[in-house]
Amino acid sequence: MIIAAMDHFGISTLCGLTSAQGKDLLPRIAAYLDAPLVMDCTDLNLNEHTAKKSQFSGKTIATIKVEGRHYIYGIRPNAIEAKPAPCETKVIPFKTNVESEALVVKEIKKQAIKGIDLTEADIIISGGRGMEKPANFDILFECAELIGAAVGASRAAVDAGWVPHTMQVGQTGKTVSPKVYMACGISGSVQHFAGMKTAGMIIAINKD
Repeated sequence: MIIAAMDHFGISTLCGLTSAQGKDLLPRIAAYLDAPLVMDCTDLNLNEHTAKKSQFSGKTIATIKVEGRHYIYGIRPNAIEAKPAPCETKVIPFKTNVESEALVVKEIKKQAIKGIDLTEADIIISGGRGMEKPANFDILFECAELIGAAVGASRAAVDAGWVPHTMQVGQTGKTVSPKVYMACGISGSVQHFAGMKTAGMIIAINKD
């Protein structure tokens, strides 16, 4: 349906989020259109068809220029500040025919998410190996509820089975860009840093 709408309205550039859904959807659209795809963008220049993203665990920022008839970008959540544009918008209804035989939804499963979604949170409190045991994460959840924050975790805490993988922040987890990131008992490995280095403020809490 998205591809049909792009063709109908003559849309050449599609922007989405580098979320779980975006990581699944945007590559499919890019493959169908044979279009260049850049995911996890932290900045865009739509006129010059360039995008910036972190590389090598956040050690460098690459500027990528793409060419083609269509351009697909996945933007890191909260990475680009929303600014008011001096223009008017309107909603245009669009309908397309989708054969029922070609698309069959058998079941929809929604995973229960405790608290605020990590990728959308302005404040994140994460715990690592220094939390010592899974029960101590209750302290983080209580604190998060008081200040309206989301709770994350390092890979060490996830690998230990203390919290689910959906809470992991880092290179092999979720990439976040909150206004404030509080790391509790986290060593600060380069892999974890790659997932939260664009936070506005980073507060590290350790007893050592």
